[in-house]
Amino acid sequence: MHEDLHRCWQRVLAAKGDANALTDAASGRALSFRELDAQADFWLARNPQLRDSSGRIWCLALSDRMDWLKAFLAAVRVGAVVLPVEPEAHGALEKRASGLGASHLIDDAGAHALPDGGHCPNAFLIKLTSGTTGDPKPLPFTEAEMMADGDQILRSMSISQTDRNFAVIPLGHSYGLGNLVMPFFMSGVAMVSGSSPYPQVMAEELSRFPCSVLPLVPPLVKALAAVSLESGKLSGLRLVISAGSALKPKLAQRFFENTGIRVHNFYGSSETGGICFDRSGEWAQIDGAVGTPLDGVELFVGDDGGIGIRSRAMCHALYPEGVGRLHDSGELDDRQVLRLTGRHADIVKLSGRRVSLAEIEAALSALPGVSDAYVGIREGRSGEARCVALYSGGAQAESVRTALGEKLPEWKVPRILRQVDQIAYTARGKKDRTAMERVVDALTVR
Repeated sequence: MHEDLHRCWQRVLAAKGDANALTDAASGRALSFRELDAQADFWLARNPQLRDSSGRIWCLALSDRMDWLKAFLAAVRVGAVVLPVEPEAHGALEKRASGLGASHLIDDAGAHALPDGGHCPNAFLIKLTSGTTGDPKPLPFTEAEMMADGDQILRSMSISQTDRNFAVIPLGHSYGLGNLVMPFFMSGVAMVSGSSPYPQVMAEELSRFPCSVLPLVPPLVKALAAVSLESGKLSGLRLVISAGSALKPKLAQRFFENTGIRVHNFYGSSETGGICFDRSGEWAQIDGAVGTPLDGVELFVGDDGGIGIRSRAMCHALYPEGVGRLHDSGELDDRQVLRLTGRHADIVKLSGRRVSLAEIEAALSALPGVSDAYVGIREGRSGEARCVALYSGGAQAESVRTALGEKLPEWKVPRILRQVDQIAYTARGKKDRTAMERVVDALTVR
C-alpha cells in the first residue's frame, strides 16, 4: 500500500466522505468520496488477481474518468505502480504495455495479465514524456515526488477543499496528475468530468455544474475565446489555468475580453512537475513570461540561458544529483519572473549565424492576421540550412513576409513561408512538431 497518499485519503474520507466527489457532466451521475472508495474495493474484489500487485506496473488506459480514478485508488490500495497511457485499440495497447514492462493492462475491456511483467518496487507512478521531439520515455516517480507536486500546486494556486475542478484535460498527463488527480486524493478537491472539449459544450456544462478552477491548454483557451458565450455561463470560475505550451499574449487578451476572466500561465514539465505559475494573471500579457516559481521550487538561469531547477517534485531517478536541467532556455528577472526564450534544440545556424527558431516563431505569431505558427529547418539542395515557416490565419503570405521583415533582420526571415489551415497540437496541448515536420517535408526547399 502507498501509505502517505492512503493516509491523506483517509483524512479526506473523514472530513468529506459524504460530499460530492466526482460528477460526470454527460450523464449527471455523481459519486461521493465514500462511494468512490467503496467502488474501488468492489473493483478489487471482482479482480482478485490484482491484489498481489505491490511494485507491479499497471498500465492504465481507461477513457472514463470515474473508472480511471477508481482504478488509481485501487492501485494505491495494493501498492501497484500506475503507468497512464492514452486509450487506443486493445491489441495496440497490449503490445505497448508489454513493451513498457507492465504486469497488467487496465483498459475499457477489463483487467488483463501480461506475460513477463516486471517490478518497479521504488516507484509510485511512471510518466511518459510527451514524445513531441522523439519517442516517449518512461520516468519513474516516487510517492513523495508526486505528493510534493500536488502540494506545491495546491499552495501556489491557493486551491482548497472548497474548490471544484472542471476536468477536460487528460488525467494521466503530467498536467492532469498534478492539477486534478493529486489534489483530489490529497485534499478532496472535487471534480466535474467534462464530456467534450467543444467550447459551447464546456460552457453549458460549467453553467449546469459550476466549478471554480478550470485547467486548460492553449487550444482550448483559443476555442473558448472564439465563441459567443451567454452571460453567466462561466460565472462560477475564479481561476483559469493554461499549461502545456506557450500562451500567446493576444490570445490571453482575447479570452479576457470574451469572458472577463484572466488566464493564468502555468509552466511545468513531465520530468519535474510544476515549475512556475502566473499568480496575478498579468504576466500572460508578456510574450514568453510564465510567472514566478511555485512554492518550494528554486530556479536559476545560466549565462547561456539554460534553466536549472531544484524541487522535491522532480524525478530524482533522472536527476540523481538533485538539479534538473530543462530543455527550454529563458531569462529570470529581479522579480523572479521567468520568461522563456526558446529551446536548446531550437538554436540553429542560419547563414553562419546562430538564431532561435522560437524567436522567429514568436515574431510570426504576433503579426496581425496570424493566429499560430510553426518554424522548422530543412536542408536545401546546396546543403545549407533553410528556415521554413507555416502559419494559420487570414493574412496573405506576401503581407506576412513584408511585416516579418520589418521585425527581423533579412537573414532571419524564413526562406519558405506557407499558409496552412491549422497548426497541429497533441492531446497534451503541445505543438505537434512531428506532424508539422511531415507538412514541412512535403515542401520543396529550394
